[in-house]
Amino acid sequence: MKKLIFVLFALTLFLSKGFSKEEEDYSLLKGVSTYNYTFDFSSFKINDIAAKDYIDMILNIPFERFTSSFQNILLSSANENMQNLSISNESPSDVELKFYPTTADNDGEHTILCKIVYKPTDLLILSFEINTNGDDDDKFQEELMKGLQKSGKKLAKQLVKIKKNSEKAPKL
Repeated sequence: MKKLIFVLFALTLFLSKGFSKEEEDYSLLKGVSTYNYTFDFSSFKINDIAAKDYIDMILNIPFERFTSSFQNILLSSANENMQNLSISNESPSDVELKFYPTTADNDGEHTILCKIVYKPTDLLILSFEINTNGDDDDKFQEELMKGLQKSGKKLAKQLVKIKKNSEKAPKL
């Protein structure tokens, strides 16, 4: 009886692991060369303060100007470091890259959650985070902007890797 219970327990554990494992479906990315994009700064916090409040109080610049610079630096760096891929809203794509900056601190360390979505069905294809360490200096704006250039390079590397995986995936 103990052996039967053990076997059932092991089988249940094995099956639950098999069904809970998430595998990315890269097939929807096959042949994609352009990612459309959106940014959502609503949950972004700098030193545990809502980013909009932090930017208004500490940097004394319009939040829209800050977010525009944030986007431009990240996307320019990513696009400069990719071949045959681009992140742009100039031409329509069925795939969208959604950026959710989550945290940053005084030295420019930051984390951005990225989600790749198939737009016609709003299906999440995969998600990943980009985290870039800051420098030793506490000049937030300067260090963050330098860090965003590094994050753009990391993003490019990740998207190139995803592109390679998508070319191997069977088209469903």
